[in-house]
Amino acid sequence: MDQVETYLKAHRMQKKDLQYMFDEFSEEIAKMRGRCADLGCGLGISSELLLKMLPEHSTVVGVDISEPMIKYAAAKYSDQPRLSFIQLDIATKTLPPQLLGAFDNVVSTMCIHWCHDYKQVFENIFKLLRPGGKALVLFLAKHPVFPVYSRLQAYKEYETLMNDFSQYITFLQDDEHPEITTKKILEKSGFQVLHCSHRERTYVFENWDEIQRYAIAVNPFLKRITNENEEKKYKDDLARELRNTEHAFLNEIDGKERTEKRILSVYRLLIAYFKKPTLIDVCKIQ
Repeated sequence: MDQVETYLKAHRMQKKDLQYMFDEFSEEIAKMRGRCADLGCGLGISSELLLKMLPEHSTVVGVDISEPMIKYAAAKYSDQPRLSFIQLDIATKTLPPQLLGAFDNVVSTMCIHWCHDYKQVFENIFKLLRPGGKALVLFLAKHPVFPVYSRLQAYKEYETLMNDFSQYITFLQDDEHPEITTKKILEKSGFQVLHCSHRERTYVFENWDEIQRYAIAVNPFLKRITNENEEKKYKDDLARELRNTEHAFLNEIDGKERTEKRILSVYRLLIAYFKKPTLIDVCKIQ
């Protein structure tokens, strides 16, 4: 995810889903006062959109594991005093002491599915929040790009390169009831679950080039390849496997049939909204 320029050209689908959640939970976001962490902020696009929806004196701290992403975001939004960025692995076993209980709210969009130790992520969100603080998260529960990793790893030349591919597949990929699983994890982490649901979504890529740009932008293995020819071959193999996965179709524009196929991608999102209980909340439960 360190390919800043590549990601800039291929984030349209993520932005669409981000706006989808923000629209649905606009009332809840409008009540998020104080300090808000945006986990997995990437280039800062989600942080900027979030800031615009928050009350006037609220602030946003964008958090991402990628140093290039954080540097880009910090430079781009340097003129916004209510918006700042820090580099952090949200799945770390040891959070910086200054971040413990430092946030009134946490938001995370299209990030948690990349974290192999997702239980640690939710435990860390609990630690980041002050008592009574709330979190709103959106991440992939299922996506056709993940099985492609499995098929590529079966290629002899990629056995070593992708030997840890399972760590980059959402933990809900084969779960028939992802909302039930997620709710149990959240409750075990200590949260009160206010909302938890999964939705089937679709996205239409305009052509094969667009879907390949998307797959390359989010691919965690490309940065391990140092040889230019090997990188080209990997991208070609990735494109071929994608063609065997997605649904391509022709349709008309202004009554004229397209000469280039569009590609329909069907995937599933998980949305959860939850709260770190206060002492009063705990007493009520008991």
